[in-house]
Amino acid sequence: MNSLCCAEGATEVDLLRSLLQEGGISPVFQPIVDTATGSVYGYEVLSRGKAPLESPPSFFSVARANNLLWETERACRKNALATIRDSAGASALRFFINVSPGVFTDPRFREVFTAETLKPYGIAPERVVLEITESIPVADYGELEKVVACFRERGFSIAIDDLGSGHSGLRTLSICAPDFLKLDMALVQGISMDPYKKHVVAFLCSFASAVGGKIIAEGVETWEDMKTLLELGAPLAQGYLFARPAPGFQRPAPFVLERLALLRRAVCKGDCIVGEGLRSLVIRRTTAEAGEMTCEELELREHIGEARHGAGARRAV
Repeated sequence: MNSLCCAEGATEVDLLRSLLQEGGISPVFQPIVDTATGSVYGYEVLSRGKAPLESPPSFFSVARANNLLWETERACRKNALATIRDSAGASALRFFINVSPGVFTDPRFREVFTAETLKPYGIAPERVVLEITESIPVADYGELEKVVACFRERGFSIAIDDLGSGHSGLRTLSICAPDFLKLDMALVQGISMDPYKKHVVAFLCSFASAVGGKIIAEGVETWEDMKTLLELGAPLAQGYLFARPAPGFQRPAPFVLERLALLRRAVCKGDCIVGEGLRSLVIRRTTAEAGEMTCEELELREHIGEARHGAGARRAV
């Protein structure tokens, strides 16, 4: 029987320490789908514990409360990389790995997450996207900017996770100049029936296109919402509609991809290509006409464009 369940009187932090010592945190992978082609663009790396700390919110909340966040995230990464190493063909896939701002800016992370340390696992930096979660506040924006530049120079890509749910979205966005903007599921779910959400996501899709990033819609669960996302030009999608997180690198079922293709053709009506095609219709300017956007929006767009230019040409991912 699981020792976690047998330890009478054990506190939650005791249970977490047992998880970490016994390798009780295991990885699961959820596909991110290219809405234009139906192919799997990459996989988000997620983690599962053991009862009573099975879900990430449960064991991460204990980790944060007991100063064990570094150890917990390290265990998640280590177990995920070991699975990637032991899986045939995984080295050619793209992986999105979650990192909290505190761990991301920790000097130890820069030491342990390099091209050299990834070599034994058979995965190159160009295949790794570091997701900085917005649900946790950033303590030092200056340090965050330096670390983002450091990892970009090493070949990694950057994503902002949970965009729309966090503490300082615009500031984090302007500093990180992310390659990927992952929309929080609260913005995505029910979007087909919510005009306000449609306007927000339409703006973010246009904005991402203007600065060379990619939108990923998280938490897609219904075909009605997927249709709206196609109409708005979201190039990438992730959610239970396609597949639940699983231990292996599963692909969406054929009938799901067939329905996506039919929906895509219905939305396009032969006039365009969904995703990159729709977003490329946005006129890209270095200046804005009167009434087109606020001064704050223009300044943000220019800041991100400058950040990308300073980081060098965009790397293929």
